[in-house]
Amino acid sequence: MLAARFYEPNKPLKLEQIGIPSFGENDVLVRIKASGICGSEMHVWKGRDTSGITPRTLGHEGAGIIEKIGKNVTTISPGDRVLVDYDITCGACRYCRSGRENLCLNLQYVGYQKDGTYQEYMAVPARNAIKLPSNVSFEEGAIISCGVVTAFHGTRQAEIQIGDHVIIIGLGGVGLHGIQFARMQGAGQIMAVDVLESKLKLAKELGADYVVNPMKEDFVAKAKELWGGADVAFEFIGLSKTIKDMVRSLARGGKAVVVGMCFQDVTFNPEGDFRYLEAQIRSSSDHTTEDFRRLLDLVSQKKIDLSKSITHKLKLEEVNRGFEMLDSKQDNPVRIVMQHPQ
Repeated sequence: MLAARFYEPNKPLKLEQIGIPSFGENDVLVRIKASGICGSEMHVWKGRDTSGITPRTLGHEGAGIIEKIGKNVTTISPGDRVLVDYDITCGACRYCRSGRENLCLNLQYVGYQKDGTYQEYMAVPARNAIKLPSNVSFEEGAIISCGVVTAFHGTRQAEIQIGDHVIIIGLGGVGLHGIQFARMQGAGQIMAVDVLESKLKLAKELGADYVVNPMKEDFVAKAKELWGGADVAFEFIGLSKTIKDMVRSLARGGKAVVVGMCFQDVTFNPEGDFRYLEAQIRSSSDHTTEDFRRLLDLVSQKKIDLSKSITHKLKLEEVNRGFEMLDSKQDNPVRIVMQHPQ
């Protein structure tokens, strides 16, 4: 089968023919139909994230069709349409048993410790193959498996109250979805922040009340002027400056949620920045099975608009072109999805 393999940072992925993976009694073999290019892969490609094995097949967003099942699998059948949950969990530790699988003590990631979705077939535990509603495409399923569910889990972490003033910082393939989820969870007014005018325009279309380009206007000052500060702010980029600005934007009692992967140190003055305000700094990592259940119900009922989420479709063989597009922001991609052979 064809696979896109990572060997070293800042070098093109190698398109290679490798063996179709074997699978165990409790596993399934998925024929991947679509996979997404996420900012997380960019961190690997740039050498910022060195947590995975090398060489390996990259990719953690994917959807496809069940090709074969292990002899102990009873919950899913060949021919079923599924998305791949990239969190490989043990199911036995205290976090898995309490519904917080994203904090599993033995967690492994598809595309990091395991070969990922940039290949024609992949084997995963049966519980990692989540059935797709019939009205959800493979391309949508691929981005739901990370770009959409990460925003869903992240906004839930904030426990938004009805009428809250909310800031969304970073309008990439995760942050743009955060606008819809924040509104759904009760946000009164939403400010969206990004340096690309095309993303700000899209944010307005998705329901943002205010949009701010920080190259032209100070969004912290704007939030203070409008509301006296934000009740909730989300950072979907992963930069120390925007994380610090997020905290500075809070109103008294506000909550800041770090969702973006940040590999830089962030320095705060607890007293001056948040302690006396009784503000909170929270974080969000990945998702849970319950997130998928809730989210797929919403998507199948068309309560979530994904029509503007996938801006580019490429072939798997064009993976390196996709990386370059996302890295250079060529044609302002929101989410790039690769359609696989077959």
